[in-house]
Amino acid sequence: MRGGPPIKDTETIALNGASVSTAGVGLMRRIAPVLMMLLALAPFTWVAYHYSDLPQFGKYQDDGLLLIAGKSLHDSGGYRIASLPGQPYQTKYPPLYPLLLSALWSLDGRFPENLRLAALSEWAIVVGFFAVAYLLIRSFGYSPWKAALPVAFLAVSPGLVYWALPPISDFVFALLVAATFWVLQKYRDDPRAWWIAGCVGAAACLTKVVGALIVPAVLLSCWPRREWRRALATTLPMALACAGWIAWAALHRSHAEHPVIWYYTDYFGTYVKNGGLTALPEILQANVLSLIAVIGSSVLYNLADSMLGRFLSVILLAGAISGTWRLIRRTQRAEYPLFCGMLLVVLLAVHFSPNVRLLTPAMPLVTVGLCEEASHLYSLIRVSLGSKKTSDRIAAQVIRAGAVAGLSCALFLNVNFILRGIPAMLENDRLVFERDQTLFAWCKRSLPASAVVLAEKDTTLYLSTGLSAVGPVPNGVAFYKHDEAGEMENFTHMNQLADFFQVTHIVITPGDFSGFEPAQRQFIVQTLLSNPRHKRVYSASEGTVLEIER
Repeated sequence: MRGGPPIKDTETIALNGASVSTAGVGLMRRIAPVLMMLLALAPFTWVAYHYSDLPQFGKYQDDGLLLIAGKSLHDSGGYRIASLPGQPYQTKYPPLYPLLLSALWSLDGRFPENLRLAALSEWAIVVGFFAVAYLLIRSFGYSPWKAALPVAFLAVSPGLVYWALPPISDFVFALLVAATFWVLQKYRDDPRAWWIAGCVGAAACLTKVVGALIVPAVLLSCWPRREWRRALATTLPMALACAGWIAWAALHRSHAEHPVIWYYTDYFGTYVKNGGLTALPEILQANVLSLIAVIGSSVLYNLADSMLGRFLSVILLAGAISGTWRLIRRTQRAEYPLFCGMLLVVLLAVHFSPNVRLLTPAMPLVTVGLCEEASHLYSLIRVSLGSKKTSDRIAAQVIRAGAVAGLSCALFLNVNFILRGIPAMLENDRLVFERDQTLFAWCKRSLPASAVVLAEKDTTLYLSTGLSAVGPVPNGVAFYKHDEAGEMENFTHMNQLADFFQVTHIVITPGDFSGFEPAQRQFIVQTLLSNPRHKRVYSASEGTVLEIER
């Protein structure tokens, strides 16, 4: 009997140790997926930290227009394109993201120094997007590991990393879209959650106009089950937000009839007035090819550059679609897939290429679809490995080895490009930005405050100098129609463009007009320099400034 207590104590200690050990294993299982996602975000964070000065700023114009809209809200409370002559209202971009950027101007009103604050806020937004994407994927019934894998895959996609750096509204929009559908799916039977999802969706609608597609996606998913209360509670806030923005934009839109004004103030007007409806067959054909390339490049950077790569990109797109269909049949949750499908249809029909930036809200579904299809393929491989036929087992082993090797190679090459290729691009952008700042500093010192400048980098010029500026944006539809006269119209009719905006000066930098063919670019520069009305007032390695004589 004397030996009893020590044995009991030993058993208790052993049991407690086993309990602690089991708890530790459980904790590690919960933490491990999070650690994997954090590790996947490390390359993006490294690039964002080392290039927080955003050397590529203004390269694609949208970031500049959004920052200018934020400055306008901060300076005067008006929502205007302060850089354009006449300062028309900003009726192209909804105001939520510029409202966020206006807070940055309150913290630091100096440009380009405040770009570091913009970079920090964008980093936080992107990390938030990946976190909410994880929650959204979990709401489809995936385990933490199976949800973390697609998110980690997205985090090392070079295209997403590149576009995640500048202050653009796409990642805010993607975060809000993911949050809307996560709430709808996670708390499907909670009426309070319906209103919360509706308010988050309304914020998405006030971030990008395609947020309106959430409304039909929810209505279509509720209709078969006759969930009218759920549909009303969710869509009413979004419908009110869309109606309010459409009404405000219609009342404040510029009535000036010029293609450049259409470009700056009206998505739909630009498309229709430039002949987008008649060019729809050409637009669809070109954009389908772009979509295939984007899906391929999301797995391996520039995969679609080769014939074999394009074939693999088609297979990946087909796999994503097939996997999405399996997901819908398995979960009976179609709101988010319906939204993504409608977004793809819109992007295929508009007159600009559907790059990965525009597809960001749909990218979680693309990766989940690929993972779903990969799981199905894995189950087929397992069956084949147990087959009595030697040929089936060999084929399964070859396919498994090829898939593992392909994914490993893609992971290595993607991370390598993020850590080497993107920095190389940004280093070049930094040199260009510094060179442009030298030229813009001369403009600020030497040009009168009343000057109106024609410049391809009009937003950066305005933010650097305070001078009114306009870009000679070409007719985007003309590129799809291979209409060279339409592509070059702003330059062949330069006098009319200059007179319409009362342009006084033209700024030309060495990197301008890179979107044109080399021969077209040479023609544009020569046309600007040889115009008898254009007097050269400054010329150096960083660029040329012409004064328009009247």
